[in-house]
Amino acid sequence: MAQWYYAEGPGRNVGPLTTEELAACFRRGQLMLDSQVWREGMAQWQPLRSVAAELGLDATASATAPMPPPLPGAPGHASPRPGAPAIAPAPRGMSRGTIILIICLAAIIPMLAILGILAAIAIPAYQQYTSRAKLMEPIAAGDALKPLIERHLAEGRCPDNDADGFQPEAAYASPHVAGILVGEFDDGTCGVEVRVRGTGNSRMDDHAIWIFYDGQSRSWGCTSDIEDPLLPERCRG
Repeated sequence: MAQWYYAEGPGRNVGPLTTEELAACFRRGQLMLDSQVWREGMAQWQPLRSVAAELGLDATASATAPMPPPLPGAPGHASPRPGAPAIAPAPRGMSRGTIILIICLAAIIPMLAILGILAAIAIPAYQQYTSRAKLMEPIAAGDALKPLIERHLAEGRCPDNDADGFQPEAAYASPHVAGILVGEFDDGTCGVEVRVRGTGNSRMDDHAIWIFYDGQSRSWGCTSDIEDPLLPERCRG
């Protein structure tokens, strides 16, 4: 059953009323055909004349009762009628701006979560990449001495820093190299020990990279006491 309201004065709405009660108000002269009325389902207030057929009223008839109170927004102030139904405002929905804000938040929050996950994966990977890049200088410095070491090995001995063509350990220093020690390792292989510095990573600085010649396989190898994730593939293990 429809619940009707009608405007009795500025900011004063009367209702809810049944269809029969609203029609009776018109017949008693409480309402005019120009009086503003509203029910659920109507987009806005309308004059009674536009819904007269729905209420079973004659839109051409005139009420004989006294004039009704002014329409909402008109000057003056009407006093409530004794025994009139409770005043109730017309329902309001969410504004368009609120709906748009909710939709935007619903789209942005999942995106922020995805970006956080990607950052958690990408940042460590980037840090490892930059660390490996800083180790290229020490490894390249050790590799540069391979031909000279092979020449001495061909003569039957493993050279040291005092051998022909080599320099003292500290003479090989560079931004990422503390020094290079040339000689024979405890396992009998011959090569170089490159001390790392200046990378800004405590997991690499003051550590060593060993580049050695394996006489049995006639090939060069590389190992280190630095963690494998920070090393190039050839020096891991």
